[in-house]
Amino acid sequence: MSGSNSKKSLQSEDLKNAAVDSGNIDRIREILFGAQAQDFDKKISHLEDRLSRESSNLSDEIKKRFDSLEKYVKNEFESLADKIGSEHDSRIESLNKVSKELDSSTNSLNRKIEKADDKLSQKQKDLNQQLLELTKSLTNDIESKYKDLSKQLDSGIKELKVDKADRTSLSNLFKEISLRLTDDFKLPEN
Repeated sequence: MSGSNSKKSLQSEDLKNAAVDSGNIDRIREILFGAQAQDFDKKISHLEDRLSRESSNLSDEIKKRFDSLEKYVKNEFESLADKIGSEHDSRIESLNKVSKELDSSTNSLNRKIEKADDKLSQKQKDLNQQLLELTKSLTNDIESKYKDLSKQLDSGIKELKVDKADRTSLSNLFKEISLRLTDDFKLPEN
């Protein structure tokens, strides 16, 4: 154990010596490079401040630009929404106008169709009336012609009856001829 204690003490002395040496080295460094190190520290500090300010300015500038862009986009969306709304209203108005015109045209067409139907019905009634009158006229003409023909036929038949021998007379005439031919016919004596 004493060997290990001695080793520990040697190590601790070496560390102390190294710390002293390192402190000396730091002093030497500071003497040699102290002014430059302080300059570097100041420059680094200034750069850090400047970088911090620039970063802050850049952040502010980016924020301003994003805010500006956001306002621009919002305004554009609102403008587009207004245009779309206006276009929508305009189209609805146009559709309503076209719908009214279509209704008006449909009503006008229906009225014209009704008038045409009325005219057609009237024409059909007129034609039926004319046809009825023509039929009556033709019927009367036919009846008149029939009566005339009947009268002519009757008078012709009467003339034939007057001009022709009737059957009984013919029959008597034929009997008389046959009796004379057979000499059976005798005339009454006066």
